[in-house]
Amino acid sequence: MNINLLIVDDEPIISQGLRYTIPWDTYGIDVIGEAEDGEEALEILRKHQVDMVLTDVRMPVMDGIELAKTINEQMPSTRVIIISGYDEFEYAREAIRFGVRDYLLKPVDIDELLERIKNLKQEISAEKESNNYLDNSVLQEYKKETEVKKSWLVEKAKEYIQAHFHGDLKASEVANEMHITPNYFSMIFKKEMGKSFNEYLNDLRIEKAKHLLMYTSDRVFEIAKEVGYKEYKYFVQVFRKKTGMTPTDFRDYIGSN
Repeated sequence: MNINLLIVDDEPIISQGLRYTIPWDTYGIDVIGEAEDGEEALEILRKHQVDMVLTDVRMPVMDGIELAKTINEQMPSTRVIIISGYDEFEYAREAIRFGVRDYLLKPVDIDELLERIKNLKQEISAEKESNNYLDNSVLQEYKKETEVKKSWLVEKAKEYIQAHFHGDLKASEVANEMHITPNYFSMIFKKEMGKSFNEYLNDLRIEKAKHLLMYTSDRVFEIAKEVGYKEYKYFVQVFRKKTGMTPTDFRDYIGSN
């Protein structure tokens, strides 16, 4: 896992020397840029994800200590390494209380610098992996909760349909009762039930009609109205499609067995 590094120094010869004399890519580090002072560095930090900042202490406009303080307040996950001259050593050490993770003395020992950076890289990589795991766990939990909510909504919708199937019931009415949009209701209902709302409603009505044909003496056109069909012919059409026979034939067949 690569990490991003920003180099901050008001002397281009130093910042460019650090950038181009060290084979950063072999260590899994991408140098995303250079800045000549703290303010310029902050502009880059606010536009890009930066994992680590390597900064000088004394710079114009905004020095390294103020930069470290701002990073600590606004971007606490970004690690800061300070490079200090001998005469600034005590000053730079104060930066530790602003979240600076390490400091090195000038002239910089490249091997020592790389060792410190590699240690921080391991720490950053481990933290990112941990955060990714947590993010995935949270996402999975959210998906699980979402699916549970969808199932609950569909169950509530089925209860409402059971109580109101005999009327002129529409998907929009059920969706309104569930406080969701008709399109969303239709989508989750079909996904959960394996059939559309209209298909489910027709299946339910025909099952109710079969029960009435079997156990009551109500006339067929009366049963059609009782289960929610205003038009008798349409009821017969749907009944035949679902059962393979007309309501009258169904009643006769049941009566003869």
